[in-house]
Amino acid sequence: MTITNSKRIKTLEALRAIAFICVFLSHTGFSCFGSIGYFGVSIFFVLTGFVSIVSQYGKDIVPSLKNNWNYMVSKIKKLYPLHIVTMICMSVFCIFGSEKEPLIKTIVKFILNIFLVQEWFPLKQRDLNEVSWFLCVLLIAYLIFPWILKKIKKDHTVRKAKLHIVIFLCAELLVALLGKQLSVIDLSNSVVIDGCLVEWFVSRFPLFRLFEVAIGYNLGYIYLQDRNRNIANATLKEIAAIIFALICIIISTSSLSNTIVDSGILNENAWWNIVIIYTIPSMLLIYLFAYGKGRLSNLLVNKFTMYIASISAYGFLIHYVIFRYITYLFYHVVPSGISYKYCAYFKLTVGFILTIICCEVWKRIQKHIK
Repeated sequence: MTITNSKRIKTLEALRAIAFICVFLSHTGFSCFGSIGYFGVSIFFVLTGFVSIVSQYGKDIVPSLKNNWNYMVSKIKKLYPLHIVTMICMSVFCIFGSEKEPLIKTIVKFILNIFLVQEWFPLKQRDLNEVSWFLCVLLIAYLIFPWILKKIKKDHTVRKAKLHIVIFLCAELLVALLGKQLSVIDLSNSVVIDGCLVEWFVSRFPLFRLFEVAIGYNLGYIYLQDRNRNIANATLKEIAAIIFALICIIISTSSLSNTIVDSGILNENAWWNIVIIYTIPSMLLIYLFAYGKGRLSNLLVNKFTMYIASISAYGFLIHYVIFRYITYLFYHVVPSGISYKYCAYFKLTVGFILTIICCEVWKRIQKHIK
């Protein structure tokens, strides 16, 4: 059976835009948005696996070390130059700013970030651009994808796909419980290793986040086998999925507010509300939005969401750099009496505009280079 899907699914692009907005808002500094960034990231990872299968299923990709590498490069190269630029922009704070550190430490971080392996080690302040850890997961996901695709095309069935989803959900839970045990290791005084190993393991460790991508692979296969089906009460199901996601956000936000230790780091009891709680709502939204049979998903398809979706990959890397410079400006230039109160509002407004401008500039630079 040969199935191709060369054009983008607009309802999923709208969901991509929402995921980016969630991540963007979570970094503004408003406490009410603190947890939705985790939800946005889960959507991105499940969507990555889903779209990979849907877009590549009808293509003949022969897995081999060379072909896998070429496939990974073809996917990463769109963002890699921007990754390097944002790294350089953020390294200024390591070399010249108040966070100045030994040069050798900056060089090591630079090397790890260049090869996108920084999240394989729980080092302190391992990312030069805080959000670049996302690329570590994408790199390994794209590298193994040709093998995954061959396996799925060879002997996969809808029944197997559903079983695999259940297995990966259970594995995600069990591995997260295992990661929770890292809390017994006291690294509070370490200057090298991150003192919050639990958060690193369940939130950023590439092998753990691959569970979400793998769920997306299987979800995409299920969709392809019956993508013309008529979903009864699609609008009600979309609304129910949104409500379920909102409930998860509220629960997670409430729980996280009670699990922040004095140093501002999440403690071991936060392991379940960083990733686990968002996997299922992400699955439901992606699956329902892919069909686009409900009024809600189609209502979200408009010029604004389509535009945000088109720049979301760039904006994901750029917005945090913009926020970092805005924060530096407010806490070193603006009088301290108003810096804390208004910095978040400045990020939300001016930061959003600057992110859009920088994305447009980068798009034009890339087009000129090509």
